[in-house]
Formats: sequence, C-alpha cells, structure tokens
Amino acid sequence: MNRQLKITITWGLIALGLAIHLTLESRESLFYDELPKAPYNDGFPMEEHIIYLLAMVMPMLMAFLTLFYDSKGFKLFSLVFAILLGLMNTVHALEPFMGGGSNTIQMALLPMVAAFYIVQLVQIVHWRKGHKTKKTGYGQSG
Repeated sequence: MNRQLKITITWGLIALGLAIHLTLESRESLFYDELPKAPYNDGFPMEEHIIYLLAMVMPMLMAFLTLFYDSKGFKLFSLVFAILLGLMNTVHALEPFMGGGSNTIQMALLPMVAAFYIVQLVQIVHWRKGHKTKKTGYGQSG
C-alpha cells in the first residue's frame, strides 16, 4: 500500500474516531448532565461549529485531498495540521485519566485516536521527504 493511501486511511480513521467520541460525549450528557430549564436562545454556539469543523470535517477533507495532491505545500500543510490536531487530541485524551474519568469507552477511544496521529505523523514526514515504502513480504508494501 502506498504512503498516500495510508495517510488517507489514517485521516479517515481519525475522523471516524472523533465522530464516535463526540457522539459518546453527547449521549453521556443525556445521562449525567442537568438539562437546561430554558432552551438556548442563540442556537448552536459558534465555538461548537469551529470544533466540529476542525475535528471532524477537516480530517475528512484532508483524507480526500491526500488522494489527489502531493505538492510540497500540501504536504507541509498536512504535517502542520496533523501536528496541531494531534496535540489537541493528545491533551484531550489525557483529561479523563487526570480527572478520574469513568467512561471506559472514551478512555479506550481517545488514546487510540492519539496513536493514529502518531502513526500518521511518521507517514507524513516520510511522504514529505520522498521515502519509498518498504516491501514487507507477500508482494505488499509496508
């Protein structure tokens, strides 16, 4: 499997993991948070739009674009975006452990998504440097 396809699949797995995370977070609030007495008059907060855009929409867009672009500028943007989003996710993945989190699914999911970022960063660095993937046997590349 070539490196660009590995990066594309990793972006997709990250988007899926974050979608699962946000779904679980929403479901968790139904069981543990007190519901507001009055509805929010201002609608969905802009901060939430930005979080969803960065955490879920952009990884899907990056997966798609990685299939078609391999310019130096795009590779650099991919690396910077992956580093920033990976750092945010890694810090967020540590929060349940520091605060005595009790959601076992989240405590398994968030570190796994952080691991996806690490693998992805290694792949993007090699992609930027132009390293070829190694053969791993059975006619497939690693």
